Amino acid sequence: MVGKFKISTGRILSEPAPPPETPARPGYGFEETRRFLSERFQAAAESVRSLPAGACPDGYLVVEMVRHPDRLDKREFPGHFLQYLGLTLL
Repeated sequence: MVGKFKISTGRILSEPAPPPETPARPGYGFEETRRFLSERFQAAAESVRSLPAGACPDGYLVVEMVRHPDRLDKREFPGHFLQYLGLTLL
């Protein structure tokens, strides 16, 4: 038996919610993801190349990468890919 839950209007929800009318969009395909990331990495590389030498002490530069909250699981972290690019993870 499914437990009963009170929702914000005070009604009791005792039945499972019906499935959504439209199916969820599947994840991005490989080619779409590759194209998207390639464009962003190229833009980042051009930006880094244009920095003055003083912005990169000892030839190092710190770059922040923001990941989607749905992909915060450690096993989905692209560490091998970033190391392949020659990046050092901090």
